[in-house]
Amino acid sequence: MNFKQFLKGNVALLLFFVSSLIILLLSINANINLNRTVGLMETSIHEFLLASAYALSEHVSAEELDKYHTIEDVLTPAGLEAYHANGDALTGEEEFVPEYKALKERLVAFAERYQVLYAYFWRPYGDARIQYIVDNDYSEDVCTPALFFPLENISVEVINEKVGVTTHFDEYTLTWDGLITGLVPLYDEAGKLYCIAGVDIGDERILSQRDATRQRYILQVIAIAATILTTGTLFLLYRQKITQLNVFNANLQVMVEEETKKVLALNETFGRYLSDEIVKDLLESPEGLALGGKKQNITIMFTDIRGFTSMSEQMEVEDAVTMLNHYFSIMVDVIHKYRGTVIEFLGDGILAIFGAPVAYVNHTDSAVACSLEMQIAMDEVNDWNSKNGFSILEMGIGINTGETIVGNIGSPKSMKYNVIGSNVNLASRIETFSTGGQILLSEQSYKAVETDLHVVQTVEVMPKGVKTPLSVYQIDGIGAPYFIELKGEETPLTRLPTPLPITCFRIDDKKVEIKQHRYYMLSVSNIKAIIIAGKGEDSLEIFENIKMINAKGEQVFAKVIRKSHEGVIIVRFTSDAEDFIGVPV
Repeated sequence: MNFKQFLKGNVALLLFFVSSLIILLLSINANINLNRTVGLMETSIHEFLLASAYALSEHVSAEELDKYHTIEDVLTPAGLEAYHANGDALTGEEEFVPEYKALKERLVAFAERYQVLYAYFWRPYGDARIQYIVDNDYSEDVCTPALFFPLENISVEVINEKVGVTTHFDEYTLTWDGLITGLVPLYDEAGKLYCIAGVDIGDERILSQRDATRQRYILQVIAIAATILTTGTLFLLYRQKITQLNVFNANLQVMVEEETKKVLALNETFGRYLSDEIVKDLLESPEGLALGGKKQNITIMFTDIRGFTSMSEQMEVEDAVTMLNHYFSIMVDVIHKYRGTVIEFLGDGILAIFGAPVAYVNHTDSAVACSLEMQIAMDEVNDWNSKNGFSILEMGIGINTGETIVGNIGSPKSMKYNVIGSNVNLASRIETFSTGGQILLSEQSYKAVETDLHVVQTVEVMPKGVKTPLSVYQIDGIGAPYFIELKGEETPLTRLPTPLPITCFRIDDKKVEIKQHRYYMLSVSNIKAIIIAGKGEDSLEIFENIKMINAKGEQVFAKVIRKSHEGVIIVRFTSDAEDFIGVPV
């Protein structure tokens, strides 16, 4: 018995073996993705805790906290009497002095705004204890200067000028289970540590997200496994129809040969600038080659390489064109995979549409899934760039959905298949708000998507030509049937030993404003930084473009991607930041 005969007689066994191997590989991949996702969740929570603790540290002055050292400093005479009557124990119902009560109310408002359970301040007391000053709690567990606790390991690290988060998911270093804590040391003008600012959140906030993520990956594996087994079963049931399939394949081959002749004719007519779908629509319809257009609901995508203009000015022309052509070839393949049509290359950018010239449902879903795979494909682009000595590229994407005019636009001698309308302009505006690696959707696109999306953040913006603010959605994942998810930025932020003063300039329509703004950089990586505004400075808004200059005169361009109500801002660099940073990260 030869190998071919063996395969013919054991198709079921072979199918079972291949299916089992595929399911095993899918399970391993799902577990890897789960661990990566959990790690990103942990990093996000840690950054949130540190940013909140920094914001809290700006909320109260050293002079205010120095007023309260004993229980007599915070309770009224009536409150003291109740305190002593209860055996020098607090019940949470004692009467506080007005200044102390006002301070607690400020912490209550802070905790509600930042969505943390507890916000508090404490100071080192002696060599082995800490003394609480004030918190946002009014229960019988209220913390006042009468409350002392042993000095924990994490507290020692913070006192030794280390900012930290107390726990990972299941390993608790503090005596309270179920809480995750961020701590920041505070210093007076003389540089002396006078207290610690802390915030707590409940661990269920992370654990619930982790469990939901695990269930999603398990369901993905089950769904794919069921699909594989079902397909195999159907294959076995219909083996007897192979003869009919052979006849069908023969007819299909004839059709393919005829279509190939048509494609060759189309290439002679239109070259390589339009997709086969557009060319087919143009030539098969009676009015296909005539001027004119029609209104059609489509999804529009704009892409742009961040910093390519300045980058290309430092390159040889042949090298810049070679790098750009390789980038376009990969991106166009992905766009065509999701039934998209490339309308135009705009310098280093791409204008593509979904849902035209041939209309189909769920074109917004296709556009979003396509944008996610395009961002993932940037790894392939940059691997090739690195091997050939070219720079690493980052791409921003903006997407909008709505009615536009599509068709042949121009003159009888020179016409082009194109799209025009306010929705096209809005898609272009949304793309300008994105940073490298980001995907931004308009509200119309977000509502048009029929599957699940993972939204990173929702922000109101005011594009030019728009009278009222618009909501844009930053997304990094899509559900069934695509199941595509971007991997997060894994570069950690390094906290600077001391805040570094920097000068910021707003950029409006690519013009740098003259007015200077004083800011301080707290933490930094090679792609982003945490900064805070100096006293009296205007607050930067999300998606604002800025230019930053350090004390040595080194500059970098950046975009605001997140901010808090207390002036803590996260920016992402949009140009090379190596000289500007000037510190190991």
